[in-house]
Amino acid sequence: MAVEAYPKKEISLFVNSLFRRPTVGELDVYESISKSVYQPSMKFSFASIPGPIAFLYYTNSLAIVFVGMALFTVLMKIVDFVVFRNFKNCFLSVQLGFYLANSLAQSGLSPRPLLISFLMTTCGLVVLKIFILFCAKRADIRTKVR
Repeated sequence: MAVEAYPKKEISLFVNSLFRRPTVGELDVYESISKSVYQPSMKFSFASIPGPIAFLYYTNSLAIVFVGMALFTVLMKIVDFVVFRNFKNCFLSVQLGFYLANSLAQSGLSPRPLLISFLMTTCGLVVLKIFILFCAKRADIRTKVR
């Protein structure tokens, strides 16, 4: 609702927020939009979280909000499918789905840390898959030797 009431919604607000790096002592864009009570601190970085819908609505376009949320949904379904297909583990698939949904719900400040977190998770899954394949290959070798 705060973004809806904000009069200066435009694509440049979205782009600036997209590439902004959160820094200590500086308020986030959404803080000024929502007229938050947080004051800048030189020790901590406080921020209210707009969420993905409000973040996409910085553009003042409902079409971008719709397309963005549809893309997020499709991306999450693809990730779930790929993880389940590669690991055949419902628990891992559910945990990753929970992590993605929670991360997306809390996004909106700056996507950069979120993308770094996703990259680290992807690297961890690749290492896990390599480890599983290596262990399976060793088990096959031991079985054939006996």
